[in-house]
Amino acid sequence: MPRTPAQAHGRFPQITHLDAAPDGAGELTVTATFGLLTGDENGRFDWLCREVLGATETEDPIFVRMGDGSLLGATFHGLERSTDGGCSWQTPAGAPDGGIFIDISRDPSDPMVALAVTSAGGQTNTVYRTTDGGATFAPTGDPVAEVLFERVRVAPSDGSRIYLSGATPAAAGSARAIWIYRSDDGGIGFTAQPVAGYDGARNLRLLAVDPADPDHLWARVVRDETMAGSSDALVTSHDGGLTFETLLTMANLGGFALSADGSQAWVGAHPDDESGFTPSGPERGLWRSTDGGVTFLPVRDDLSVRCITAVGETLHVCADDSVDPFALGTSSDGGESFDPLLRLADIHGQVSCASDSPAATQCVDAWADLQGDLEIHSGGGGGGGCSVRTGDDMSAAPWLFGVLVLALRRWRQRSRSASAPARPH
Repeated sequence: MPRTPAQAHGRFPQITHLDAAPDGAGELTVTATFGLLTGDENGRFDWLCREVLGATETEDPIFVRMGDGSLLGATFHGLERSTDGGCSWQTPAGAPDGGIFIDISRDPSDPMVALAVTSAGGQTNTVYRTTDGGATFAPTGDPVAEVLFERVRVAPSDGSRIYLSGATPAAAGSARAIWIYRSDDGGIGFTAQPVAGYDGARNLRLLAVDPADPDHLWARVVRDETMAGSSDALVTSHDGGLTFETLLTMANLGGFALSADGSQAWVGAHPDDESGFTPSGPERGLWRSTDGGVTFLPVRDDLSVRCITAVGETLHVCADDSVDPFALGTSSDGGESFDPLLRLADIHGQVSCASDSPAATQCVDAWADLQGDLEIHSGGGGGGGCSVRTGDDMSAAPWLFGVLVLALRRWRQRSRSASAPARPH
């Protein structure tokens, strides 16, 4: 039976981002509301606290692993890099000392290259590039417009094609606008393109660029959380962001992934978490496309999908193990069935660090709290090797219990949102 985990350090314990090592060796970097988890496909995951990462409780930073094994993070306090597995973090040479970084994205064609973008309201922003695994960064060009950027992506087939997506807040007499910024010269200059037809959208998050076609994009139109009945939309463009069409609408879009050759794609949905308004559209599920992301059909309707990544023939999905059979699961049949890879109660322990490292000194008290919050088994559980399959013939929990858990979760999150500081986005 699923657990109902307690509030972990002020926020409900959820996985928010998932990154797979670029060499396909099985290393996974998992960002959660309570810190960072590093592990592999054997199911052993170790934890780092938010304090050592330089991340606040109200942000969901992005962390990626580079080709040399180093970890890079985009946080609201700047860019961070670790070369010792997360035990200590430094600001890379050439990166600004501080600044709000909203996203960092590894170049699909070169695992030592990554792009990061700032997102400061009322100020111009800058795209930074590293070509040495994050040891050094430099601006790609002149500052970009005063936009609340959300994502940066580079086209796998053309390293000179870079996209940004974001929004400008509503001004007097005008509505909030969402934008695609496109560069054809490696980020030296960008051309702005408004995304029309989605009045009332809160933001635009670019999801992926086709591996073979730099003009083919997928993005998430983020719903207005203050409007009852609003919905997220999965949209696509075939002309480099000039026009978009809607593929699916759902309550909250939860992750998107492409296969390496672009022939398959997956998108997920998860229930509303923080607003007091009921969205429209499916609240949970996983959809798959077998025609290159043109059409999507439902694969699972019983999972609260929050993030997705595809590694070779394996699909990794993060879900909500308070109501789902796992927090992180793997599938070898395109998402029809899953092997549980991680439950939060099976986190093995803290990342092994020297006793005088920042992680060892800053995370020790938080680990004791986290063990109680998540009911982590003494000594860790490993979580791997589980042979249970969660196909369509298996029920995650009795229906009534699931409804009660969801109701309790939403009540807690609404209570927290009333007192917690708002994110800049």
